[in-house]
Amino acid sequence: MAEEKNTGLDMNLAEEKVPAAVEIGTGLSELEFRFLCASYGITSLVGFEIPAAEETQEQQMQGLLNMVKRGLLKQEDDRFVVSEETAEMMECIATRITTMRIWSPESSVPNCVIYTGENKAAVMACPGKKKGEYAVLTYLPAGTLSGFLASSDLIPNAMVPEEIAEAGREINKDGIQIPEGVTEGSNNIRLEIFFYEGTDAEESTKLSVIWMDVQELVVVDTGDVKTADLYVTREIIPIICTLCGAEET
Repeated sequence: MAEEKNTGLDMNLAEEKVPAAVEIGTGLSELEFRFLCASYGITSLVGFEIPAAEETQEQQMQGLLNMVKRGLLKQEDDRFVVSEETAEMMECIATRITTMRIWSPESSVPNCVIYTGENKAAVMACPGKKKGEYAVLTYLPAGTLSGFLASSDLIPNAMVPEEIAEAGREINKDGIQIPEGVTEGSNNIRLEIFFYEGTDAEESTKLSVIWMDVQELVVVDTGDVKTADLYVTREIIPIICTLCGAEET
């Protein structure tokens, strides 16, 4: 587990902006996940397969009734309607303007995906951990993504003290050179985020945090341009929020 973070952000503000309940998440079975995606016209998602139906009609009906019991759906007359809380999450995923696929080996959730909706809210999706749980969705209301990233362990702390990194910038005024291949499959990668625009499954940008030659670098690769800077913890979250379209102050 990574050590407690000090990101330079206002942690009191972050705590106020991120409801405690939002970190619990909503676990979904394959049937529940598939039904909700179909209800919102979601046919493909970065990070998750949408399973094909394998249940009998009776099993499907029982699954929908269980969703009503859990509060995922409401039954109105002879039809099922998605509940307000569930609708917020699914609308966010359906209208996603960007997707982040995060690999953070030091995190308690090494692999996860965050979908940013057109209203700047976000949904974090992680693989299920319990038996019969396919995915866990966590809703992040607009304006809370930076606070969530600061309070979770998805983003590792910089290992080099800030003042030393700042001094290193003065020495490397002409920029930091990145050896070819250093961000590909390296054991020195501490964080790797692929960004996808809209509903596309082709990444547009890649952000990596790597340890190289007693320096820690944050590397942003747009495919056409690759830039690097010394990693300072308080700066990484604003960069991520900007790249995913959820700019926060």
